[in-house]
Amino acid sequence: MLVLGVSAIVGVIGFSSLLAVRVQHRWTAARTDALQAQLLADSALQILYTRLADDPAWRDHHTHAQWSSDEPLAEGTLRYRLLDLSAAQDEDLSDDPEDCARLVVRVGVGKAVRLASVALDSRPSLGPEILQNPDLETGNPTPFVAYIDNTVDLQTTADSPAEGQFALHALNRDAAFYGPTQDLRGQLTDGEIYQVAGDFRMQNSPDQLTVGLTSPGLLGLPRYHELTPDIGTEWTHVTGRVTLELTAPDPIYLNFNVATLSGTQPFYLDNVSVRQVLSDGLQVVRGSYRRELDE
Repeated sequence: MLVLGVSAIVGVIGFSSLLAVRVQHRWTAARTDALQAQLLADSALQILYTRLADDPAWRDHHTHAQWSSDEPLAEGTLRYRLLDLSAAQDEDLSDDPEDCARLVVRVGVGKAVRLASVALDSRPSLGPEILQNPDLETGNPTPFVAYIDNTVDLQTTADSPAEGQFALHALNRDAAFYGPTQDLRGQLTDGEIYQVAGDFRMQNSPDQLTVGLTSPGLLGLPRYHELTPDIGTEWTHVTGRVTLELTAPDPIYLNFNVATLSGTQPFYLDNVSVRQVLSDGLQVVRGSYRRELDE
């Protein structure tokens, strides 16, 4: 009987040990899967960022919050989605090319699932403002002047500015191409790209504006009518780009200039801007990485 009792005890101990080994193995396997899933999720963020950065139409190819189909990734599977982070919260990725978005990846390895995300910003990196008195808040037009002496009257006005206290009113214009201008000689670099922007409105009826840089030999400027269709009597924001291409190292003039495409009716401008484009394309927002919970 004693021998049988000892044998039973030994058997129980052996069985318990076997169970413990199996539990330890499963725990180790689960931990390994979890670690691998996390590593793959972090790698997937870089892979998908590169994929999106190489696709100029990535916004049109994705729908807010919609998961992609599963695809293999090493020993696991990957799916991802993009979330619209616009201030308007309209859940539309394609309505504004400068809206931020959050890239969320979900990786499964075995029974382990890990999610990670980063915010993406497609706004360009810009240099400092080049124009002086760009918001007209000094209360006078200087250093904006008439394109040619005595061809247009420039007055600051407190009548419904786009922002702040003042806007610039261009009136008594002798021709369509006469308008406010600012001398930028010595402040721009040949061959560089500049972002030109501003808020504009017409005084009486819709018209198109030319907004840009002018200089002898400067190609295709100023021409932004494709960006300013039918500007009416309400403020309209305009943004465009100019690649500076000078044919002479020391031009007679190099100006920021605003005029109408046709007609001589007065117009208003506010918050105008000329800034060099330092870098472009999709960028990861610094400090935006985080781990997510599965739904």
